[in-house]
This record gives sequence, structure tokens and C-alpha cells, in this order.
Amino acid sequence: MPGTIHFKLCNNQGNDLTVAVSDLYGETYRLVFQGPMNSGECIDVEIYADSSGRGKAYWEAYSGPNRRQDNINDGDTFNLG
Repeated sequence: MPGTIHFKLCNNQGNDLTVAVSDLYGETYRLVFQGPMNSGECIDVEIYADSSGRGKAYWEAYSGPNRRQDNINDGDTFNLG
């Protein structure tokens, strides 16, 4: 079983959004968060780490930005947009 890493995802948009975050470990897409995020709010996300200790995630904000992020390190912070 792979290890895990943790990062923060922050809503830097000017409005509240509904967000879905998926872990992209190997060929598997695993939903790790789905719900509302207030403008300015940050959430903690846990994903699997690959053999180099990094992770990949994809987030989709309904009526907002979508993004794939590779090479996530434990403790990183990202914005939706």
C-alpha cells in the first residue's frame, strides 16, 4: 500500500464554489473530497504518494476552474485557480 501525503487546497476565487478533488494514483481516480468551499476557505486533502514521495490530484470547481496538479509534496498549498 502506498504512503500518503497531505496538502491544502484554497478557494482563491471571489465566490463560494462546489468542488470535487480526485487522487490520481497510477491508473486509479479516487474521489477524496466533494462539497462546498467558501471564498477564502482552505481544506486539507490526503492523497497517495508515488515511489518518489509525490502525488497527483485533479480538482474541478463547478462553475469555476479545473486543474490537474502533478508533483505534489507533503505540506504544499494550492489555489483553485
